[in-house]
Parts: sequence; C-alpha cells; structure tokens
Amino acid sequence: MKQRYSVILITIIAVAIVTFFQQYSFSEHVFLKDGSIINGTIVRDAAATIIMRTKDRKLQTIPRGNILRILYTQLNMGKIHVQMRDGKNFEAYIVDEDQKTYTFRKVLESPDELKVTRTEVLFIAERNPSGLKGEPDTNEIELSWYPPYNRVKYYLIYHKEKQEKEYRQPEKSGSTSYTLDDLKSNTTYALKTTAVDDSGEESLPSNEITVTTKNILPLRPERVVAKEITAGNKAMVRVMEWKSSRDPDGTVKEYRVYRDTNKGPVQLGKTTGTSFEVPQGIRTRELSVRAVDDMGDESETSRIKGGRGIEVGANPEMMLAFGRFGDLVRMGYGGTVVVGAYGFLLYGLYGGIDAGYYYFPGDDTDVDRLMYVPILARVGYRFDLWRNLSVQPDVSFGYAFLYIKYSSSGPYGIEQVSKRTKKAMEPVFMGSLQVRWDAAAGYYVTTGASCGFIYESSSAMPFWTFRIGAGYRFGI
Repeated sequence: MKQRYSVILITIIAVAIVTFFQQYSFSEHVFLKDGSIINGTIVRDAAATIIMRTKDRKLQTIPRGNILRILYTQLNMGKIHVQMRDGKNFEAYIVDEDQKTYTFRKVLESPDELKVTRTEVLFIAERNPSGLKGEPDTNEIELSWYPPYNRVKYYLIYHKEKQEKEYRQPEKSGSTSYTLDDLKSNTTYALKTTAVDDSGEESLPSNEITVTTKNILPLRPERVVAKEITAGNKAMVRVMEWKSSRDPDGTVKEYRVYRDTNKGPVQLGKTTGTSFEVPQGIRTRELSVRAVDDMGDESETSRIKGGRGIEVGANPEMMLAFGRFGDLVRMGYGGTVVVGAYGFLLYGLYGGIDAGYYYFPGDDTDVDRLMYVPILARVGYRFDLWRNLSVQPDVSFGYAFLYIKYSSSGPYGIEQVSKRTKKAMEPVFMGSLQVRWDAAAGYYVTTGASCGFIYESSSAMPFWTFRIGAGYRFGI
C-alpha cells in the first residue's frame, strides 16, 4: 500500500516538473521554408510534427516538412552591419551561424539567404545605439549615448514612468545627446533610444536604463523673527518664530535650528512646530532655521530679520544739487551716521536718527564752498524680498546747518570786498529707498538713493543723494 502511494507521489512530482519546464523553458525560433519565423516554446517534438506554444499562449502544430531550421538560442532580430575583408559591406539579419559560416537574410521573412564564411567577415556591428546613460535633475534628465556604425538620420528617445506599461510618444534628436524635460521630481523613469536610418527603418533599442529625478528642496522658512514672551512662571524667555514652509513635491516634516560657530553651523535643535525657545547665553543673531522635507533634504537657510533691536551704520554718500542750489555749488561728498531701532511696535517698522556732514566746492565765481550738516529723524518700513535681501522706503525730516563762504564785490565790480560767510539752520525733508542685505553675525550692507529739499526763506533747494553703507545690528 505504501509502495503504491509512493509511485503516485513520484508520478505527480514528475508531471509537475515537466509542466514547469514546458511553461518556462527558453523560447525557440522555427524557420519555415516559406520564409516566415514562428517564435514560441516547443511543447511536443514528434517524428512528423512539432507542437509549439506561441507568445499568445495558443498551440500550433507544424509539419516537419515545412521546417527549414530550428534555433534554440536567443536570436537578435535586428538588422546588423557586415563589413567584409574585401572592402564591401552590407546590412542584413543574421539567422544562423556555426563554427565556419554565418547565414544572412536581406529581408527577415524571406527564404532567400546568403551564407558567408567567417574568414571573409572583417567585423559585424549592431545598428542600434549603445551605452545610454542619464544625468538627472529635479525636472529633467540629460541623456547621452554612443552612435551605431551605420549612418543615422535621427534618434528616437522613449521614456515612461517605471510603473507604466507602455512607453510614451518618443522624442526626436539629431545628435547623440538629448535633455528630456517637463518631468516629475522624485520619480523613476525607464528610458531607451533607437536609431532611424535614411530609409526610415528604426533599429532595435539601446540598453534600457532607469533614472530617478532629484528631489525639489522645501521652501525656506519666511518671516523669521525673535521676540520675548512671558512663560507660565511669569519669566521672560526668548523665542524664534517663523512662517510655516511648504514642499513643492512632498511635505515638510520638521525644522532644524542651527547656531553659527567658528567651525560652521552646528545643529542646536529641531521642532515640528514653527517656534523654538532660545537657550540662555545664546544670541539670536547667531541662529538660523531650515525646513526639512519627507526625503530628509533641507531648505536654504533663513536668518532672523525681525524681532527688536538697535542698529548702527555709516553711509558714505554723494550729493547732487539742482536748481538754484546747483547754480551755487558742484557735486558734494560726505556721509551720515545712523542709529536706529526696529521691530518695537510692528514687524518691519524702523525709526532712527541720521547725522551727517557734506562738503560742496563752489560752482559760482562768488561762492567758495558750502558745508551741509543735517540732523534728521527717519521713519520707514522694511519689506522682505528674497533670502536675506530686503527693501526699505522711508521719509526723513529735521534741520540742517548751512555754512557758506563767498566773495562780495562793490558796484559794477570795481571794488573787491573780502570773503564773507553765511550761517543758517534750515528745515530739510527727504524721501529715500534703500536695498539691504543682512549677512551673518549681525552685519549688513545697504545701498540706496534719496530725493530731498532744503527750505530757505526765499525758495526750496532740491538735491539727490546716493549712498552705499554698512552697519551692525544688536538684536535680542
């Protein structure tokens, strides 16, 4: 009884093994005498016929009398370039080979064949491109490949997302490189290329590659400010706050806070929120924050722009006089020292005091020189532009001390009188526009221009000033 069950079990295993190898054996190519080629798997080999399972899973019975040859090896069905030792060459399909000869067909499914001895062939070259490689960016892939030996009219580039079944409509290129754009970031693409000759015949594809486009970095946090708040125990603590960031191709999972050191930025902490308590003994101007996306990549650095603080700066300036003022003097040179406060009442609001000195050479034969010493109050608002760049429109008003040295002559210029001076305090009004860049560790640089008026009792004297300056901010 046990022997009977053993025989049944062995039979079942044998049938399963045969079925498995019939289903998953290597495919064969059957060449018929009429020129056609059947590709599939031979499932039964009899004396008079063979039975093949074709690619569409159908069984086909083929009489042996119709068969020219059977190839049990993988066949390259693409046309190749054959270079003969006598200098001649041709393009054909290789349909068989042995130790001494190659068998070619000019038309793949035609029975007409050409047999050439191996010693007559100098080399055989495939007609498809090779060595395809790609260099990805966030939304594009730069492709390059090696050309085939034969003349090529153009190349076709095929691509698809890895999970897609079919390739998309191919792109066309006249050279061995191409930039495939308008792609998704963080996406894996399958790519291949083919060559098309002058007759319009397309070659077999090159090697297929997969390339993953790069991740788009999250946007940097905006409106980073420092301020003091009252904690639960009524103690004052300093915090950094910022506007929540976003990621164009994912999500922002956290923020990392860094501190500037002599060895570069060092991570101080991280948070999933939009605020961070500053430890005691650390100045907020040493801190910066970066957004982190779900791929672990960081955004660009954002530094504190707002908060409350005091800043001191110096501005070398050039001053151009117009109207009656311009008739008296030439271009003036000087500068201002600025002391200001920001963020005490409103984010971006700025107020300060400017004190300056300018010297003007005389432009009139009677004017020797003029000195201009303004003391002005300034009020403005700072708008963030890009990165650490901001723009600040403001207005200034106050008084200026004017000192003029000039010559006076008698009637008709006959009698020369000695040099004279004139001193006066005159009201001044200016409107300005400044562009500012905040560097690390509290330093900043500015450039800008102003248009203003000096109000004399008789008339207003207009002028323009142009400046470039630098300063330092003391924040909380």
